[in-house]
Amino acid sequence: MENAIETKNFEFSVRILNLYKHLTESKKHFVLSKQLLRGGTSIGANVTEAQR
Repeated sequence: MENAIETKNFEFSVRILNLYKHLTESKKHFVLSKQLLRGGTSIGANVTEAQR
């Protein structure tokens, strides 16, 4: 059985990575994009830790 939280987290992380890539390629909001990347991708670590 697929875990819905893991699936949604993966999809969200991919979207965050694509947004980060877009922002850094256009040289806009570099500081904000770094924080978005850290915050958006740390969810996976939190989910993994909570499941253990």
